[in-house]
Amino acid sequence: MPVEVDSADRRRRIGEAGVRIVREHGVAGLTVRAVAAALGGSTSLITNYVRNRTQLLDLTLETLVHQWDTQVDELTGDAGQRLRRLAEWALDWNRDTGPTVAKILVQILGENAIDAQRLATLHHELDRLRGRLIAALRAAQVPDADTAADVLYLASRGAMITSVENPGDWPAERLARAADHLARTLAAGPDSEKPWSGES
Repeated sequence: MPVEVDSADRRRRIGEAGVRIVREHGVAGLTVRAVAAALGGSTSLITNYVRNRTQLLDLTLETLVHQWDTQVDELTGDAGQRLRRLAEWALDWNRDTGPTVAKILVQILGENAIDAQRLATLHHELDRLRGRLIAALRAAQVPDADTAADVLYLASRGAMITSVENPGDWPAERLARAADHLARTLAAGPDSEKPWSGES
């Protein structure tokens, strides 16, 4: 009898192997052959689920983006503290999976011929970040959470590009100051005199 394979689990393992390879060897090291070797199988083990390197790159990014859910959920504290920690998390692309996500995004967006469907899929994945920001900002009782999420999302994407262009210019202390300032601004709201309640 044929062996039953859990397709979702196999894709998860392929994505996680892709993440490890990009972390250790950069985006250039991410190949179907490299992932197959990491999983101890043949290339057909990979191509049954992702046809080529392009799809492998997309699956690796998808795996990383889905890890954001857990990271945001781990930001605890009272409303003010969570807002400050959320701002710091959104701006600090040097932490955890940040550098790996940034490298893959730059690679994909820098391609000469990215088709419309693939671009739409990429935007869908990145919209997960905005959705998580809205939920977290509402939980932190931020005025006009949707607009605040737009501001934080745009700041986060800008910080991602900066982390690739000039990573050495943005040490943790500088990012923390910027995050604190942004959190204070968002907490005040567009027309509010609400005092800041977070901790420095």
